[in-house]
Amino acid sequence: IISDKTSVLLSGRRTYLDVLAQPFVKNQTDGAGAGGYYFYDLNGKISHKINRNHHLYFSYYEGLDEAYIRTSDSYENNGIIEEVKTNASLNWGNKIATARWNWLINPKLFSNVTAISSRYRFLTDVGLEESETQLGTTTTQSFQLSYLSQIEDMGIKWDFDYRPSPNHSIKFGSGLTRHQFEPGVNSIVMNLGGAGTLDTSFGSFPQTAMDYVAYVQDDWKLGDRLRINMGLHLNGFNVGESNYLSLQPRLSARYLLNEKSSIKWSYVEMTQYMHLLANQTIGLPTDLWVPVTENILPQEAWQTAIGYAYNFGEGWELTLEGYYKDMQNLIEYKDGASFLFGFDDWQEKVTSGRGWAYGTELLLEKRRGRTTGWLGYTWAKTMRQFDEINFGDPYPYTFDRRHDVSFTMSHKFNESLSAGMVWVYGTGRATTLATRQYFASPNQQSWWTPIVEQVGSRNNFREPAYHRLDMSITYTKPKPWGEASWQIGVYNAYNRVNIFYMDFGVDDNNNRVLKGYGLFPIIPSISYAFKF
Repeated sequence: IISDKTSVLLSGRRTYLDVLAQPFVKNQTDGAGAGGYYFYDLNGKISHKINRNHHLYFSYYEGLDEAYIRTSDSYENNGIIEEVKTNASLNWGNKIATARWNWLINPKLFSNVTAISSRYRFLTDVGLEESETQLGTTTTQSFQLSYLSQIEDMGIKWDFDYRPSPNHSIKFGSGLTRHQFEPGVNSIVMNLGGAGTLDTSFGSFPQTAMDYVAYVQDDWKLGDRLRINMGLHLNGFNVGESNYLSLQPRLSARYLLNEKSSIKWSYVEMTQYMHLLANQTIGLPTDLWVPVTENILPQEAWQTAIGYAYNFGEGWELTLEGYYKDMQNLIEYKDGASFLFGFDDWQEKVTSGRGWAYGTELLLEKRRGRTTGWLGYTWAKTMRQFDEINFGDPYPYTFDRRHDVSFTMSHKFNESLSAGMVWVYGTGRATTLATRQYFASPNQQSWWTPIVEQVGSRNNFREPAYHRLDMSITYTKPKPWGEASWQIGVYNAYNRVNIFYMDFGVDDNNNRVLKGYGLFPIIPSISYAFKF
């Protein structure tokens, strides 16, 4: 807006994968289902230069993701026609506003003062409708459940960066954040046909917490071969009548063995005052963040890692790393518990335990030349152990991804034409399936009848592996005012059905079967971009 003083940046986008995926989803379900996914985001930024020592920045971000599935099954049994319709949707989004003041105090010291306001919102809807037609008379019953969870934050922090010499850097600062948690509110609407309608809301009460932090970090290059980074992190958390305080040291070092190879090592201790509750059964993936309370302790963990890197020359580099992480005071849903059902507070549905993770990572990378890219492989194991889950025996965590492979390559044919491809593979998500199911009332077989599930071991089932290939070709042409480029691409080139949602249904023989639904088929794309 004002040359060398003020600038404004605005951007926005919205995907239409939900529209493009409809024929694919209907083909998967023989016309009995529909589903989709889309997201949008908006970005705005204003920067203003007061003088050479003072700058102001204002930014705003808003984004929303939504996925939905609708299915329909019908079958006939002894002259009775039954139809079951399900609908499920999941949406989550963020709103973030920040204001930052950058102050160059002197050539060796500068600071950033940042004020931030944010809101994260998670909403899921699950609905079920059953109709029964007998002798020309149809009876319909329905159930709709909505679950809302959100976190609102307001905070301020002051960060400093001090550079006494080119080989020495010290960072320090402090911050204060107010959290407003709404761990979960359920809303139920139930229509029992001739019995009337039930509409009610219940759930956890909002909780307020204060989070304060102070830190110092020292990065020092000692000679030509050794670089050491040391830090100390002081973090406090106040919620209700409880106060928590933690001191978290960090230490890392890198040593050059010779001109081509180096080794590195790190150790860190961490404390986290928010817990992640992940869905352990089939259905829409739901990740909920809940705070520590007077009864729920903070997560504590330590991690160590060691790595080796070798530079072959000509832009080729090989990296090998191994790590181990130990975690305490983790929480997890008890067997049979769910955030969707029951009038209990969420704290009554969880239990506390421990976890550990370890693995190796291998990366071969080419950074220079007309052809660049990398091949990466990770072998990892993530385990959990709780006294009240799985008979106290260890079991794989939901996000235990044993094998993870990524391959990316780009080639520049000339100054105008380039092509690229990305292939990814990952072990399927671990989930829990019931081995047997019983109706609590033997004389009633409707879907709302209380059901008792017999579960064997926790996370006893693996969803199919995830893998996908994306490809693109880009043509760039210089213009008097900048450059313009066209890109033609294809997402999921070999049309892999990657599972997003799994549920039980019935087949043509009225047998109960496990069904999986994917959202993203092969999707071609074309785009135009310009820079000036």
